[in-house]
Amino acid sequence: MLTANSLDADIPLLTVNSDPAGSIGMYTRCNADNFAALFDAWLSGRAVEEIIPRLQVRIDNGAPWRVLNECLFGAANPAAMTRYVLDTGGARESQRSSGVWVATAAGSTAAIRSAGVEPVDAHVAALLYKVREPFLGRGPMDLLEGRQLPPIGLKLMPAMPGVSLFIDGPHFHRTVPPGSVVEFSPSPHALRLLRL
Repeated sequence: MLTANSLDADIPLLTVNSDPAGSIGMYTRCNADNFAALFDAWLSGRAVEEIIPRLQVRIDNGAPWRVLNECLFGAANPAAMTRYVLDTGGARESQRSSGVWVATAAGSTAAIRSAGVEPVDAHVAALLYKVREPFLGRGPMDLLEGRQLPPIGLKLMPAMPGVSLFIDGPHFHRTVPPGSVVEFSPSPHALRLLRL
């Protein structure tokens, strides 16, 4: 699903859990037992289209990446402290922390929930963020958590070298040089799943 999510295609997907005994298959809508029924429903126009809103993220106005679940913005070594500026569009703050989780509603039941953020229904357009382990040694920080329903946008700007952006897990990551702007916004392309 995460590979399919990254494709530059705006088509409904017929998603199959090929290993239901070992995989949760969160966004799969059939398995070997009911694949034929869903495929037949799609061919005959009876399949229902399920819409899952996504976010997109850009570095310095480059090409966008679609975000299905969440991103981690932080040092390439996630245990190291990260210095950056967080900008919500209405407020801006210099921060030091272990990084920032940014999640969609679909991803709100995973890492960001473990960090203490209340989940949101996956079918709602949302941008959630949570600062990980803030360093308060230089004074209080106010922008430690946010819920945008619907998403307005969020910018993160590294103030040090060695910062990375991990997109939907560890497999898609990008280096973010100091002075760059990482911008999150609503994706114009929702994930479209076919189901019975």
